[in-house]
Amino acid sequence: MAKIVTEITKRLKEVESKKTGSKTKFSDRVAKHNPKVYEGKEDPTILEEWIRQMEKIFDVAEVLDNKRINIRTFYISGTTDLWWGTIRTTFQSLEATWSSFTEPL
Repeated sequence: MAKIVTEITKRLKEVESKKTGSKTKFSDRVAKHNPKVYEGKEDPTILEEWIRQMEKIFDVAEVLDNKRINIRTFYISGTTDLWWGTIRTTFQSLEATWSSFTEPL
């Protein structure tokens, strides 16, 4: 019986470490492409370029849609980061997607 419990515990730890590894892999894959940080400038061209760049990187890195918003938060600053801080809880409770995030921008 002790062997079975030990084996189950070992396998659960392996599964858990794989889950944690997946989260790291998405952000690492994105970081390898050195995405620009969007600083909240009101120039629509700069914003559109940033959104397109992030979409391309997410596609190449095969980042799932439900992971894109969380990773994206590392690549915003200034007024956009302040905006995100005020609406983050609402977005997360709605299980928002990348598309629903970029629409209000």
